[in-house]
Amino acid sequence: MDTNKISLILEAIGSPEVDPDLVVRLQAVIFASEYPVTIKKLKEFFEDYELDQIEQALVALFSLHEEMGIQLNRVGGGYLFTTAAACGGTVRQFM
Repeated sequence: MDTNKISLILEAIGSPEVDPDLVVRLQAVIFASEYPVTIKKLKEFFEDYELDQIEQALVALFSLHEEMGIQLNRVGGGYLFTTAAACGGTVRQFM
C-alpha cells in the first residue's frame, strides 16, 4: 500500500498531521466489523497510538467518506461503515 498517496489525500482534506498507516488500518478494521467498534476497543487494539491520534484519524475518515457511497457513522457508541442514504435505493435494488 502506498502511504505516500494516502498522505497526499490527507493533506488535501486538511489533515496532513494524521498518520496515513493508522487511517488505512482503522478503515480496514471498522469496515470488517459487523458491529460498531468503540473508541475503547480501537485504543486497546492500536495500543502503540495515543487516543488523540486515533481520534484525529477517525475525523479524517469521516471527511474522506462524506461524499462517498459508504460513510463512517457513529452508531450505538461506536463506529461503523454504512451505506450512504443517497445510495440506499441502489443497494436495495441490487440486493
